Amino acid sequence: MKTTDEMQLARAYIKIQQYTKKLSPMEGLQKGTIFPELYMPYEPQRSGKKETDGGRKGVRFFGQRA
Repeated sequence: MKTTDEMQLARAYIKIQQYTKKLSPMEGLQKGTIFPELYMPYEPQRSGKKETDGGRKGVRFFGQRA
């Protein structure tokens, strides 16, 4: 069995992005970022459960746009 020193706990992935604009400092504080391309508020969507989709219908995952 591997010790915690030998295990890889996580691997980071950073998508290359073009930064085109910056938000004002006050809006950046409110949204948590000054880059509009990175602003993705959490908005759960529940449009009903079906047995075929495991109740995941309408749920968006991180990085997924509507």
